Order: sequence, then C-alpha cells, then structure tokens
Amino acid sequence: MLPTATPATTGGAVLPELEIGFPVTQRRLTVLGRIVLRIPQFIILYALLLAAVPVIIIGWFAALALGRLPQWAVEFLTGVLAYYIRVGAYF
Repeated sequence: MLPTATPATTGGAVLPELEIGFPVTQRRLTVLGRIVLRIPQFIILYALLLAAVPVIIIGWFAALALGRLPQWAVEFLTGVLAYYIRVGAYF
C-alpha cells in the first residue's frame, strides 16, 4: 500500500495529511535470503575500497603537481562512493 496524502482545511489553510499502512509481515526465509545476498556485495565493496587506497594516494600526488585531481581518479572514486552508499542503503 502506498502512502496517500489528503489535504485538510483549517481556517483557509491547507494542511497535508499522511496515512501510512503497516508493513506486510515477512517470512524468516526471505530475511535469511537477503542476508546471504549481502555477502558478495560486501566482498566486492571490500575489494573496491582496497583499490581506492592507491588511487587516493596517486591522486593526491597528482593533485599536488597538476593543481586538480585527474579525471580518471574522480570517476573511480565517485563510483566507489556511490556503490558504498548503495550497499549501505541495502544493508
């Protein structure tokens, strides 16, 4: 069930109302399945974080020499950060 909003009026002002239904009960097996699906994501995330350390160090020295972070380092680190956020949200 999706949340629905219905306006309520009080003295000419419209106040929003939000109704949220109770979540559907979940089976324990589906919860266990989601926990198992997290394991490969954490392995991949760990490998990406290990790869990000040398990129950060090389990027730092490149930023000292060039005055900016190289584009390849920006793309890699933003990708790692986005994946980190997705895995954290899934967790």
